[in-house]
Amino acid sequence: MTIKLLLISLLLAVSAERPAAAGHRYVNQTYGFAVTVPDDLSVATSPPPAPQHGIAATLDPSGRVWIDGAYDSRFLGSAVAALRDLASGESPPPAAPIRMTRLAGLEAAGLRFRHDDTVSARLVVYRPNARGVAIIYRFGLDTDRGHAARDERIFDRIVRSFAILPLPR
Repeated sequence: MTIKLLLISLLLAVSAERPAAAGHRYVNQTYGFAVTVPDDLSVATSPPPAPQHGIAATLDPSGRVWIDGAYDSRFLGSAVAALRDLASGESPPPAAPIRMTRLAGLEAAGLRFRHDDTVSARLVVYRPNARGVAIIYRFGLDTDRGHAARDERIFDRIVRSFAILPLPR
């Protein structure tokens, strides 16, 4: 009986973070953010019991967009430092200029780059947290050159829909 209750509680907690069927509004209570994904995109989240950091969506035929949130456990301290850390995992690391902006009132840093036939975009939003460790929101796009204009518009629309929510206490 205890295991059943635990499983039901876990499923309810995870389903609360999945996107609503109507409108594809993804709400992540753990990291305090929400985005709206176009209705024609299929959204994937991590299956239970994995933690829900964010979502990924496939862009036909070969593109991918993703959004996630995580604590700044490495204490990077800024959107620029977090973006450089994220971009350092690319092969080869992008040489594109970093562009500073604000999103939902928070410091953000982004870059767009190409490698062979792949067009990519990365955006990091930094959310200080007076009660604890800051949160880093990461957005990514990878697509082929032939679909870059369309997929960049979809990516930009998702980014513009980003909203911050109250953090759990």
